[in-house]
Amino acid sequence: MPAIFDFDCTLTINHTFSEHAIQRDRPAHNQYTLGQAEGQKNIKHGVDAILNHNEQDLSAVATYHNNPEFVAGNISAILKKELTLVETIRKAIVKAGSSEKTEIAINVYKVEGIDKSFLISYLPHEDDEFRSAMRILENKNAQIDAIREFWLTNGFIQPTDNIDFYEDSLTNFDGAKSLDYINGYLVTVSTEHTVTASYKAAIKSPQASSNLSSSPTSPPSHQTEETNSLSMSNISMMVLGGFIAVAGIAAIAVAFTVLNAATLGIPGLFLAGAGIAAVLTGCGLFAYNINKQTTPNTLDFSTNAVKA
Repeated sequence: MPAIFDFDCTLTINHTFSEHAIQRDRPAHNQYTLGQAEGQKNIKHGVDAILNHNEQDLSAVATYHNNPEFVAGNISAILKKELTLVETIRKAIVKAGSSEKTEIAINVYKVEGIDKSFLISYLPHEDDEFRSAMRILENKNAQIDAIREFWLTNGFIQPTDNIDFYEDSLTNFDGAKSLDYINGYLVTVSTEHTVTASYKAAIKSPQASSNLSSSPTSPPSHQTEETNSLSMSNISMMVLGGFIAVAGIAAIAVAFTVLNAATLGIPGLFLAGAGIAAVLTGCGLFAYNINKQTTPNTLDFSTNAVKA
């Protein structure tokens, strides 16, 4: 599973920013080499078991540090591989409900023998601008989102993938709960990598768009009931027509047998005529209803699905 790590006191035993902030360490010859040396003695025990970056695993760092090359040297000490800077990406961040804005940065590194880039997100600021950036950001969410966006764009992860986030700050740990793809792990400040609290990513609801794009299998129940009513009405009229036809035939039979219609007596002729009329009426009703084409109401599902 992809993972994002804080740096100071999450991967390291001691806090490094106070001594190795870029404004203090700038005279040093090589920050990357310095980080490699510091990493040999300051990385927590057990970190190398969870921070993996290879063809199967994916890791990155989201830190408030402003000395990314020093951080990269520490990561090299953990992975036991060389890191080479490829590019730096900067992203403007605007505080919600305010016009205040700042920038975050991501250094993209090539890891020796690995195709996937290693990312270090950091604050490219010093002094007052650095403190202002921390205040505007409030937590690591903007940095986490930026790393995830890079991974998605480059096909390293899928949109449905969850990401493990390791952090020693309770503020950043709690803040990441609002990101529904984060499994959070709170790490103790100690010499060992120890998790004291955790939470799982929120359960994602099914995408409504998939329901909108699928064809409906049946109309709503009230329309189905209306269609059934029309069918019953047609059947009733057919039955009635049949009864009338049968009654007409019976009248003709009575006329010929009881009233001697064969001699064409007045009553016999009258009854036979009524019977013939009844037969014709009944047959007409029966034929009309059996040939009548019923067209139940249907819904028009051809309208475009609503796009969010």
